[in-house]
Amino acid sequence: MQEEQKEPFTIAQANYLSDRERLEYLKQQWGMSDLRVRGRLQQTGDLLWLSNVRSEDGRRLRYPLADYDPYLSGRARIFVGRDSSIAPNVRQSNSDVTALLTLARPHERTKHNNPLLVAADPESIEPLTSMLRARVFHNEDGSIAIEETVRQDYIAQCRAEVDAELAKLTEQIARFREESDALAADLDETKRQHVQEQAALEAMLARQREAQQEIQVRVARIVANPRRIERRLQLSNLGVAARGLRNDVGCR
Repeated sequence: MQEEQKEPFTIAQANYLSDRERLEYLKQQWGMSDLRVRGRLQQTGDLLWLSNVRSEDGRRLRYPLADYDPYLSGRARIFVGRDSSIAPNVRQSNSDVTALLTLARPHERTKHNNPLLVAADPESIEPLTSMLRARVFHNEDGSIAIEETVRQDYIAQCRAEVDAELAKLTEQIARFREESDALAADLDETKRQHVQEQAALEAMLARQREAQQEIQVRVARIVANPRRIERRLQLSNLGVAARGLRNDVGCR
């Protein structure tokens, strides 16, 4: 197996991989020699799905894409096929099985914007016949406590689903906080710009008031000295008469 890719690809980068390269990339990222997983078979109508998908050693699996979120575990489901495509002995709903993963059909990958979207090969479905040693409980005489083992395994699966949902919610909360901080920063910048614009408007209004006051002072001075007004009118009339006289002289 090649060295594991340290940084996950983005969706755009994964789109350039061939189908064979995508499957090899999934094996590398998930640390698997093949893509056999375990999960619970569920039926919706005549369609079968694989839920709570994990590696054979019980690890949660997540699409190794930097800009894609969902886990394969938790509420996410993997398409298997129609019930007629599964052998009758493993067709029971809610039964634990193993399956080999392959790439989903191209149009499904495009629909979900996930170039690594997987589906289960219906011909590879087999009943789960083994359990993690850590989840096997024994009686005092050394025999396997079947009921306790099944109960504890079910509890562990439920806890894993809750943990997956909690991890997802934690990530969403972190993103919401980042978005909230960004919005708060934008709001502060908008407020700062508003304060600057308000200050510029007040300064303009102050200059306008000063100009009006200056005009009022000048008008008051003129009104307070009527003789000055008469003198200016006389001078104005003399100027008009002088221009008229020049025009007359010019015409002669």
